[in-house]
Amino acid sequence: RSLIINIKTLKFHLLFQVICICMTLVASSMGNWNPGQSIVHRYTTWIGAIIFVHTFYLLDEYNNSDKKLFLLSSFLWTQIIACFYFQTFNKFDWEQENHKDIATWVLDNYPEFYNPDPIIFSVRTDRVYAFGNVTEPIFYFDKERRIKKVMFNKDHLDKLKKYCGKNCDVSKFSTYKDDYGWAYMHTKDIKTLKGDYDIYLMVRSEKVARVRNKLLNTHSWFEAIKKKAVSWNMTVDAVLDLDAEYLVKEEEKLKFK
Repeated sequence: RSLIINIKTLKFHLLFQVICICMTLVASSMGNWNPGQSIVHRYTTWIGAIIFVHTFYLLDEYNNSDKKLFLLSSFLWTQIIACFYFQTFNKFDWEQENHKDIATWVLDNYPEFYNPDPIIFSVRTDRVYAFGNVTEPIFYFDKERRIKKVMFNKDHLDKLKKYCGKNCDVSKFSTYKDDYGWAYMHTKDIKTLKGDYDIYLMVRSEKVARVRNKLLNTHSWFEAIKKKAVSWNMTVDAVLDLDAEYLVKEEEKLKFK
């Protein structure tokens, strides 16, 4: 009987706070400070509807008009700031391909605290989309080309060998906790790899080769390259090399600016 009375007297709107916290934690873990789109932040929208209704429900209980005005003004300004921070006005820009400022800062300073879904990390770190075919480790470099984070495939540990230094033991990486077969390397183990800049040059060379191969196998790109080869009086291979190098340099300008 006492339980029934407690349930009847319970203010159910108080549960909204718990629900909002739970949904926020789920959405944060999915987005990792870096939502999938810059146009529509769907997780924020879902949670925002609940918060919006709950807020005005609670405001109705206030008799003090000054408090209401202050809270409403606070909500308005925070939303304006959020819109300006996330929205890139007058520019077509799908920001799911880049780490947001907060994520970048954490990666540069406290990389062990940022462990997003493997697909998120691969796309936003190295623009790798055909994730099912990826076996090579993916390196995150800061602006000084220092390695801050490494994601590797536990089913292809042999791919790490070429990056290993003298004290690097590839077999121990098999003990790492993984997500879809991918795991993040601990900072202490990153130090056992080859020099940062040496690995950067290796990774960069592989990326240029990957871009070159994509240009070669994309009909529209390849036709344009053949036309340039004729007009520049160069071989197709030479133009492919130039274009692949140019595209990688342009990406680096954005990544290391």
